[in-house]
Amino acid sequence: MKKFLIITAAGLAVFAAGILFVEFSGLFEASHISPFGWFAFLAAGFLTVIMSTGLFALIFFSARSGRDDFSDF
Repeated sequence: MKKFLIITAAGLAVFAAGILFVEFSGLFEASHISPFGWFAFLAAGFLTVIMSTGLFALIFFSARSGRDDFSDF
């Protein structure tokens, strides 16, 4: 659990550093995204995380069950 919290905190720190860089660097123009655009962006991100977690779980449980091991006939 401690390792998970450390990795999560590091990921959030990198994300925050990226946001601060984009916000304060002045290298990028401001984009005007509608509320529906923000909703679609956040929904896509959330669904991507859910799908990747599910696929990782399928791989993990498949490897532990031994169903995908090679067998000699």
